[in-house]
Amino acid sequence: MSSPNQPADNTKSVVKEKNPHNYRKVGFSMIAVSVSLVLIALLVWSVGDNYHFASDIMAAQEMDAMTPKQGFNVIYFDEGQPVGGKFKLLDHAGTIEQAHELQEKYAKQNEAEKGQVIVFDATIDDNNKLVEDLRAAALANAQAAPKAIPTPTTSAQPVITVNATANKTNQTTITLRESVGINASNPSK
Repeated sequence: MSSPNQPADNTKSVVKEKNPHNYRKVGFSMIAVSVSLVLIALLVWSVGDNYHFASDIMAAQEMDAMTPKQGFNVIYFDEGQPVGGKFKLLDHAGTIEQAHELQEKYAKQNEAEKGQVIVFDATIDDNNKLVEDLRAAALANAQAAPKAIPTPTTSAQPVITVNATANKTNQTTITLRESVGINASNPSK
């Protein structure tokens, strides 16, 4: 349709003239994109050294989910499971006595398992401390356990075996035996 001021045969061009205000909008958009990229770069820079960042967040959420709002939760804790599966809610108790009874009951049921049955109270800090103490105790037990070092039967290095025996006169006899073998996986050594 034509307006009364324009003749009917005058057609408007499809491409409109560029509005100078569009340049301003594009400029502001570019600034917003660059600022967001800088913020992402700063976030990556600050978190980049902590490659456990996501795992720590998941572990904190798991701890928060297992902490009761009131009363006590009986939890099965297995350090060997991945983050998100370390805790399993077994039961809830209103008093600490009930919680300890339930803890003993579930500990007997889960004797063959590697994890432990623990009681969480309503404070996250106490629960974090409990879990950290369990981890420290498990680490101390693992470090205190004697480690068997296998003696190689075939190697290029000499193997010295020490046999010490004590006789009735409180003297110790030490016998040294040296053997040299060839490493089957690398005969040149």
